[in-house]
Amino acid sequence: MQHKQQLINCFKDQHDENSFKRCIDIKEIAQRLHQQGLSIDQHMSETLGALLICFGDIDYEEGYGERIPPETEEQRKAKGLLELWRANRAKGGDLKNEKKLAKQLTMEEQEKKKKEDEDWAKEEERLLQQMKPSPPMKVLLNLTSIHDLLNALDRMATYDRMLTELGLTEFNNFEEENRVLALLGTPYVSALQLLPDIEEHRTYSKDPEIQQICKTQIHDLRTIPDPPESAKNAFAITLFCMEAAVDSRSIDFLKYAFNLFPDRDYLIVTQPHTVPENALLSKFTLVPKTMHNTFSHVLYLIHRDYLLEQDI
Repeated sequence: MQHKQQLINCFKDQHDENSFKRCIDIKEIAQRLHQQGLSIDQHMSETLGALLICFGDIDYEEGYGERIPPETEEQRKAKGLLELWRANRAKGGDLKNEKKLAKQLTMEEQEKKKKEDEDWAKEEERLLQQMKPSPPMKVLLNLTSIHDLLNALDRMATYDRMLTELGLTEFNNFEEENRVLALLGTPYVSALQLLPDIEEHRTYSKDPEIQQICKTQIHDLRTIPDPPESAKNAFAITLFCMEAAVDSRSIDFLKYAFNLFPDRDYLIVTQPHTVPENALLSKFTLVPKTMHNTFSHVLYLIHRDYLLEQDI
């Protein structure tokens, strides 16, 4: 591959060492290629990152890094003004040296020159302060690697050939590209790739009951069918009332509740967040709420084996 080393040198980590990891932003690839002496068209340089994302489907991962903000209009003006003044001052200094050979400066001319030098030093300091780069700031980057870049270029090349084969583009000069691929031992082969056959009957579960439910009751992505009886292992208390004077004895009802459902191992109870816990719930386990859960109640759970402590 031509310019292989220059391309490798574009991918350097924060320690300025060559790396095959995802270490540079996609938008910085064109700038780094230019720094390595690889000439790129101005329009291509401005749109290279977008082209790699759109047509190359380049892989990347998001990460934060510190970058110096672009130069402001005020900084550009100060830089240009400083260069202009320095050029004029250097030119004026040459003329004064020629005159100095003809005659010596008087006291008044020396005082005037001293004042001009002081004014220039102050103005130069002011312009240098305006030109001072902005401090680095943390920005979100799309980090990619040389491996991802090469894969994206392969996808773009395949996409270009496909457009040519479909007659959507008039470019048909792939001799140089074919030569390089042949040297790499991976010549381009235009072949029809058949899609895999779709299974007519898909197996969702080895349980015949669940398999039958999936085939007959699920017709969209929102339907939640009733599970089979063999998969049900819990029952719920939906209404519970107890006098405050005997609330501490409410746990005694749990044994009889489980006796009504001998094939179930768990009892669940839900209640709003604003309702305080009673004595019954003190024996239950509070199920932690997940981040994406939108259920508005608190969930409590207890296993029938917990009641064995009453018999000990």
